[in-house]
Amino acid sequence: MSRFKDISLGRKLTLLIAVTSGAALIIACSTLAVFDVLRLRKVILHNLSAMTGLAIHNTSAALASNDRQGATVTLAELHALPDILAAAVYDNSGKIFAKYTRQGSIAVAAKPMMADGHRFVDRTLEVFKMAVYNNKNIGIVYLRSDLKQLYNLIDQYILIAISVALLSSLIVLLISSKLQRLVSRPILHLAQITRQVSNDKNYSVRAKKDGNDEIGQLTDSFNEMLSQIQTRDQQLQLHSQNLEKEVAKRTQELRQANPHKSKSEFVANMSHEIRTPMNGIIGMTALLLDTPLTPEQKEYLQAISQSADSLLTIISDILDFSKIVAGKLELNELTFDLRNCLDEVMQTVARRTHEKGLELCCLIPQEVPIVLIGDAIRLRQIILNLVNNAVKFTERGEVVSRVEVESMSDNKKVVLHFSVSDTGIGVPKEKQKLIFDSFSQADGSMTRKHGGTGLGLTISSKLVEMMGGKIWIQSEVGKGSTFHFTVALKTQPNYELQQQQPQAKELMDRRVLIVDDNATNCQLLATLLRGWQMEVAIASSFDAAIDTVKQNQEPFDLALVDAELPESDGFTLAQQLTQQNKPPDVIVMMLTSTGLQEGTIRCRSMGVSYVTKPIRQADLLTGLINAFNTLNKPTSPQQYRILLAEDDLVNQSVAIKLLEKHGHQVDIASNGRQVLKMLDKHDYDLILMDIQMPEMGGIEATTAIREMEKERGGHIPIIAMTAHAMKGDEKRCLDAGMDAYIAKPIRPRVFYDRLEKIRERFFAKGPAMIS
Repeated sequence: MSRFKDISLGRKLTLLIAVTSGAALIIACSTLAVFDVLRLRKVILHNLSAMTGLAIHNTSAALASNDRQGATVTLAELHALPDILAAAVYDNSGKIFAKYTRQGSIAVAAKPMMADGHRFVDRTLEVFKMAVYNNKNIGIVYLRSDLKQLYNLIDQYILIAISVALLSSLIVLLISSKLQRLVSRPILHLAQITRQVSNDKNYSVRAKKDGNDEIGQLTDSFNEMLSQIQTRDQQLQLHSQNLEKEVAKRTQELRQANPHKSKSEFVANMSHEIRTPMNGIIGMTALLLDTPLTPEQKEYLQAISQSADSLLTIISDILDFSKIVAGKLELNELTFDLRNCLDEVMQTVARRTHEKGLELCCLIPQEVPIVLIGDAIRLRQIILNLVNNAVKFTERGEVVSRVEVESMSDNKKVVLHFSVSDTGIGVPKEKQKLIFDSFSQADGSMTRKHGGTGLGLTISSKLVEMMGGKIWIQSEVGKGSTFHFTVALKTQPNYELQQQQPQAKELMDRRVLIVDDNATNCQLLATLLRGWQMEVAIASSFDAAIDTVKQNQEPFDLALVDAELPESDGFTLAQQLTQQNKPPDVIVMMLTSTGLQEGTIRCRSMGVSYVTKPIRQADLLTGLINAFNTLNKPTSPQQYRILLAEDDLVNQSVAIKLLEKHGHQVDIASNGRQVLKMLDKHDYDLILMDIQMPEMGGIEATTAIREMEKERGGHIPIIAMTAHAMKGDEKRCLDAGMDAYIAKPIRPRVFYDRLEKIRERFFAKGPAMIS
């Protein structure tokens, strides 16, 4: 593999085309060969079975009359068939009655191997058949045939396949060596110009453009980059005389300033500078993925999105790791809801698990306290690291997160035991202790398949230690892994009352049928529904669901149906259930995977309620109540007039597209002063406020708006939208009067979730004003 990386681009293209074509030909030839060999085996078996039947017909009378000589003479006639190596007639006691063996062949067995059947042994075919005479079993007839014809055919196929593959590969190599130049020539030209610029530092040279394809666009971008570098190089030369003096002055100022504050500000600014362009990359990619694309374009965009996500994770890990090394990482204890914390993690990785065909579940028993005091952000980070790892190293099966009460003290402190299980590749025993070390991984080979920096588990281990717990792993190669960790948290004084979920009277004593082939999902749903005092029945397949409905005398009030059942999709089952239940107005709620737009669209077209997996308890409860109260009553989304304060053009475009997709009207302000001027002219339902803007930043603008509201009255919801992601940034925004906080790069799901929470908080009865 290392040699392949070092060869020229032209040879790489030629080899890839040749190897791909050769592999396709070999597969095609092999498939045809296997098909013909199997067909010939079947024909040979059929012929030998027919011949055995004929032998039975000719020897039955002799066997019935105990005429050994007649039976032997009859079998001797098989000598005319060169493929027949041996034959025998056994009486009812299993002894040889008569036999025939071709010269040089293995003798006939003293007793039959079976009463009726066949077997392939040592390049021969043996057939046993029961001899029946006057409706009575009088013995067994045995024939053994040579399979030289079959194996000669196999040898011919192998020779033909090798010859065709070699000849085709030679032809493909000749053709591809010519065609690859169309791609490699302009790229090699770009590489030559790059080396020239690097060696000579001559930024005035330009690459020659051969066409308007992607390489031509790359050439234009490269030339534009050289123009910008040339301009900046000239500007640097103009300022070079004053550079040493400026550096000395700034160095003196930094020495006099607080070193810890300077370092903190530097890390914050670096985070902002990196995350701002990342927001444009991730946002625009998400928007493009929602447009009509060719399969090739979609594949490229998904690769860009995955790379951007990986880069963002690496940036966050490095920032956290630097704070851990410097001893500056601190925990922020606040009251939080454990169920919401875990639900957010599940929603974050839901799309990835669906794309890989995995089931994702989160189990929280009723006895676990929900309202807790601790650092929810860091707890979420630990669980997200573990779940992301589980999804990364699992190709099929499920990823399950669980939480249990390890211990609880009288002073309202609780130790929770979290676990994340997967059915992935597992971790060898010799590497289980190393994976929590910095920059160490279980998959550490030169050709690592899964990638990553190895910092995620290190950071998680440090965070768990800071939260008064421990972390460990149980794993077996090929059978999956389970990561465990414990943390010590505080409970609210009245957590027993706070953890109780709201009970809806219309759900009590309702009969529910759960149809899902995943046992963990069924367990989760049954626990939640029985906690709401509902009667639950479970079916794991299409047929089992139909049988359950037929066997129950009382009809079901509700059917929770997985949309992706193995035998038949859930929508077909939904139609069957509504037809077989009496009365026919049974409520059907589909369980669809996050990101499966086809499923949600089909639900709406059928007028069927749905809830997305991984299942959130609050969403399920709300969906059930709404389903029983409104029975598929259509709702129309609320639309707002929104003021977007953002100075970066790419980030403006991303936010506008996300908002307009949901029908919102958007006005733009590039700094805080423009925000204040536009508020004097127009009324807005919501403001999306960037923090770092020229002239007047978002914090100053928000403070001014809240001061104006003290005189005029009212309250405009303001959501902070910033690339700053350091500790204290969210608190600083909220202290300034903002109502919510979104960190860049903006994730569409998180973005829409924040808008929904603002809607529930401020616009429960509709927006204040619609333009």
